[in-house]
This record gives sequence, structure tokens and C-alpha cells, in this order.
Amino acid sequence: MNSIEEVSSCTKNLEAGQYVQESMNRLLNLKMTMGQCRRFRLKHLFERYSKFEKFSQTVKVLLHRIRILEMKPTDPRRKRFASESLPCRKLPKRSPIPNRKPVSIPTEWIVEHPPIPSVSEKVPELIDVSELQNLEQIEYERLRPTLVTLTARQLKSFMDRNPEIEEIADGLFRRHCQVDCPQDVPYKTMTETWRTIHDVHINWKMYNETLQQDRVDSYCID
Repeated sequence: MNSIEEVSSCTKNLEAGQYVQESMNRLLNLKMTMGQCRRFRLKHLFERYSKFEKFSQTVKVLLHRIRILEMKPTDPRRKRFASESLPCRKLPKRSPIPNRKPVSIPTEWIVEHPPIPSVSEKVPELIDVSELQNLEQIEYERLRPTLVTLTARQLKSFMDRNPEIEEIADGLFRRHCQVDCPQDVPYKTMTETWRTIHDVHINWKMYNETLQQDRVDSYCID
């Protein structure tokens, strides 16, 4: 009698309530599979007999064996465990790279870049404009690198002496407006010049300072 027939015979005895202890002992000696336990519903039968004290110890052992079977994976497509993994395959060693010969590049392929100018060539030479006057507009491009370095007062003095250059160089005052009175820059109109905006700001500032000083003086006299 093979194991399946023995399991079937023991199951019939348990269902009929005959030779219960003997059938359980025979099942203990059999190597049952999870498929057999499900097919014959052994877990259900054992749980039914667990209520009887004289069978409780044997039933506990049988139920424990079923729980172990339930914990084991039954899917044949399951992943291999680390111990069952395929042995590592060593990759063949690559042959060493042979010595490469230097490649000569034709001279016509070489592009020569122009030399980088020195720092002294990049920085324009500043000109003393403190005494220049009545210059023509053609002189503006030559003097512009120097004019952008002047303060607002120096620039106004230069423009007063050279009205022709002022006609085309009003944009130089824009930087001074952005520094001294940035709040007035958005309100510039097409008819106003940047110098006018700066002059109004300076005059208004001087007026407020004078007015404040007069108040201080009058307070001290009182």
C-alpha cells in the first residue's frame, strides 16, 4: 500500500470514528504532502478531534506538521534561494591592449587661434577731460571710456563746456539717476533728459537740507 492509499484509508477511519488513535499514529509515520492534506481535508479532521483530550497530543503534532507544510512554497516557479543560486560564472580575462603608436596630425588640420590681448590692451587709456571744451560730436567715441568714470558733478561740468557732445551723450546721466534717484527713473517722459531728472533731484535735495538747517538754527536761537 502506497502513501496515498494509506492516507485515504486513515482518513476514512477518522471520518467514520473508527480506529482513531491507530489511524493518527499511522499518519504520523507517513511523509504527507500539502496536496494530500488538502485533498483529504486532514486539517479539518484533526481540528475536530482536538476537542477530545485523549487525542489532543497526537493532534497537536499532526497540525504542527501541516503548518510547516503550509509555510513551504509550493510554486515551482519560485525564485531560488541564495544557497540554490547558480554558481557565479567568471568572466574571461580580456587581453591587454596592445601598445598604440602615436598618430601624427597633418599640420594643415591645426588651427592657430589669435593671441589673447594683454590686460593693458583691454583697458582703455583714460584721458584728462578737466580742461577740454568746445569739442565736436565726433570726439565722443574717443572720450566715452573716460566720461563713464566721472562723477555726476564732473560730468555736468564737462557737458557745460562741451554742449555739442551733451546733445548726443545724455544717456551717461542715466547711470547717475539709477544710483542717486532710482524712484524717479520710471517716471521719465520723452521730453525730459536724464540730466534734467538728476538736476531736479539734486536741487530738491539741497532745498530740503537748507530748510532743515534753517529750522535747526531757528530752534537754537529761540
